[in-house]
Amino acid sequence: MKNKIHSIEDIDINKTCFFTGHRKIPKKILNILDLQLNDTISTKYKEGIRNFISGGALGFDTVAANYVLQLQKNSFPDINLILFLPSKDYTCKWKKQDRDVLKNLIKNAAFVFYTGETYTKDCMKIRNTALVQYSSCGIACLSHLRSGTSQTVSMALKANKPVDNICVLAEPF
Repeated sequence: MKNKIHSIEDIDINKTCFFTGHRKIPKKILNILDLQLNDTISTKYKEGIRNFISGGALGFDTVAANYVLQLQKNSFPDINLILFLPSKDYTCKWKKQDRDVLKNLIKNAAFVFYTGETYTKDCMKIRNTALVQYSSCGIACLSHLRSGTSQTVSMALKANKPVDNICVLAEPF
């Protein structure tokens, strides 16, 4: 049962959490990451979070988004996947199978918002800023600091929005 989200103004920030993470996830941690996602999303759900925003990038963003849809189907029918995508054309260089994964997420999301019309050099940072702006907290898979994921986590922490780093390869921050 998806909540009614017709516009960005319908997003209740106090009930919303963003995902941010790296595009490449080592296969050896995928099973542990699944457990971490289950535990962390379930905890956030118990705390009242109902909306989870994914930036739609390959890697952690799509893994986490698919996990939300799985939980919606099996455990929490009132949980919502929201997608904040950087532009309508940012997947043009992706492999067909990766574009198909995103198409499925778009089809099943409660709301899809494009932070820009076309791909620009700043579109990912604009998307990441929106992730933080429309959430009260975050879940990250952050293992190295020179990345958009690190910038997003830094933005959230500066805005006093807590972020759970579930990457088993990293130290907590």
